[in-house]
Amino acid sequence: MRFSQSDICQRIKAALPARWFGNDTPNLDSILGSLAAGWIGLFDFLDYTTAQARIATAFDGWLDLIALDYFQYRVQRRLRETDISFRIRILKEIQRDRCTRSAIYSLVEELTGAPPIIFEPTNLGDTGCFGSLESPETGMAGYGSAGGWGTFQLPFQVFVTAFRPVTGGVAMVNGWEGSIGGYGVGLSSYINLGMNTVQFSDSEFYSDICHTAPAGTIIWVSIVP
Repeated sequence: MRFSQSDICQRIKAALPARWFGNDTPNLDSILGSLAAGWIGLFDFLDYTTAQARIATAFDGWLDLIALDYFQYRVQRRLRETDISFRIRILKEIQRDRCTRSAIYSLVEELTGAPPIIFEPTNLGDTGCFGSLESPETGMAGYGSAGGWGTFQLPFQVFVTAFRPVTGGVAMVNGWEGSIGGYGVGLSSYINLGMNTVQFSDSEFYSDICHTAPAGTIIWVSIVP
């Protein structure tokens, strides 16, 4: 509950005997104002503390402590990431579906922005077939067009092909064949790869997949540039 300084002064003053003071009490008001200022600080601190007790309202370094409490160092604030973005990632990670093919699909698509290709050698829906009892002349596979070689010698294994996100480049720097800069003039500059990479690292990517995949399975991951 929040009170203004004048509200607190009036509350304290209302508790004092009215016959002790007159109508005009500048000295008393000054003393009560000093007491109220301290209470205002306590109420502000109480509001601040209450906000940090919930992920939905926490901010600043408290969000980092919440992420550390739930995930250790697996989920960390990214470079120049805002509280809103970090809070959304924390909530998504807490509520994320696990141990299913769709969970891995959703995770990779969320991280890269592109749907992955998932292939299970023991899943006939992925391998397809050249013919079946229902359709002996046509199936769901063709060389270079659909399906893949399946095998029962790779149980509980899956191959995931992820596509590395396309970065937006470096702001205010001219690209190749651009028209706003050249050598020594305009908006041209040498950059390093760290200035034009995605927010997450490959190690973070692999770690997220390991924490989403079911136990006892092997996930082979290929990140396509």
